[in-house]
Amino acid sequence: ERLRVAAAAETGPVAKQIQYVNLGSVRDVALAQRALDLALTDAAPVPLRPGIIRAVAGQHPAMAFDWAVAHEAQIQTLLESTTRNSFIVGLAQGSGDVAVAQRVKAYAARAIPEGSRKPADTAVGVIEYRAALRARQAAALAKWAGS
Repeated sequence: ERLRVAAAAETGPVAKQIQYVNLGSVRDVALAQRALDLALTDAAPVPLRPGIIRAVAGQHPAMAFDWAVAHEAQIQTLLESTTRNSFIVGLAQGSGDVAVAQRVKAYAARAIPEGSRKPADTAVGVIEYRAALRARQAAALAKWAGS
């Protein structure tokens, strides 16, 4: 709450942006959810709202992606036309969960014109690579940890 109040009171545009991004850059799931919900209110300036959502995705990519899909119509109004096909799928890119990759594919098939799905394909590729890498490293890490 102190961060939100400080962000709202900030007069410098760069400092204000940093404060709002800090609201979304949290590990705590409940605080991340509060930041996402804040991004759809008048409590945050419209141009800074996508940054809050992206910041949440840095720690919680699946959560941010799923939330954005659920609020797609509202999110699209915050975006420039040039980023509408890449913003939501880009939120998931930090995930390493194949299930998230499948949700990105389903969203892209439903919401993004076929000729504009390169950002979704890239996100899916990165997620699948990260998942495969984790799977390959899991045994070595378990052995190293003595499990």
